[in-house]
Amino acid sequence: MGPGFKYHVITISAIFFALTIGLVLGSLYVSPRLANRQTLAIQALQGKLNAEFTSQREKLQTYQKIMADESSSLLKNKLTGLNIAIIQIGDYPEALAKVRDTLLLSGAKLVSVTSIDHSLDRPDDALNSTLAELHTDTPVIPADKAALIKSMCTAITRGETGNVSLMAALDHAGLISIDQDSSYKSAVRAVVIVCGSRSEITTRPINIDEPLIAALQKMKLTIIACEPEKITSSDLIAYQSSSLDFIPISNVDTDIGRYNLINALHDNHSGNPLKSMTDGVAAESVNSDKN
Repeated sequence: MGPGFKYHVITISAIFFALTIGLVLGSLYVSPRLANRQTLAIQALQGKLNAEFTSQREKLQTYQKIMADESSSLLKNKLTGLNIAIIQIGDYPEALAKVRDTLLLSGAKLVSVTSIDHSLDRPDDALNSTLAELHTDTPVIPADKAALIKSMCTAITRGETGNVSLMAALDHAGLISIDQDSSYKSAVRAVVIVCGSRSEITTRPINIDEPLIAALQKMKLTIIACEPEKITSSDLIAYQSSSLDFIPISNVDTDIGRYNLINALHDNHSGNPLKSMTDGVAAESVNSDKN
């Protein structure tokens, strides 16, 4: 796919900015007649750039309409029978709802949906002190952060086997929230992490997210981290600065982002990957033209 809409906007803005500076500086040294010719030339160029801008915007709107019209058929039953867990660690619950609906449309089996409470976003010493107190009253809860994260990841990805549920105890303690349809009795083949921060300054990626993803890596399954289009701070960028192994999906609340999410999961759990996003758009565009 060629340069995106934002690329064209930035390019056009840069051109006009440069022309304006040139016109101002040039007017200090040239005659009024030459300055007038330069103004007319700039106006002509502005007309051409406006036409290009309009054309690119129309193309983008066409692609968006195709994806909106065809997204359901493109996603439906593509992941039938695939056991998946969702972990919400970001600040955008609406993105979680979009991911849940998209996975259900794809036919995936949502084994569990777990939301990590931000009370875990504390330095290790402070958190370990709280966990030690909880452990005294509820022994199933680990007494330190490292053991807690490992135990949570095991319960989410491989299922709980004991008579006492760690996840239920953590929910009761207010450290996590569990979706009402969740069941930690089955193993999963993929985990989808929903992230994205509302604050420009946050310690959550270091205190919670990165240790969690690192623990999930040891489970030898597909890990996808995704975030919505409009966010204050991107957690994906923070994760990519580390050595974490995961598949990043941005703009997951858009039709293209939803398609990329399902495509990534399908590609990792099928010998017959879906078509690339650009191929799918091109094919739908041709069919649309024929109709």
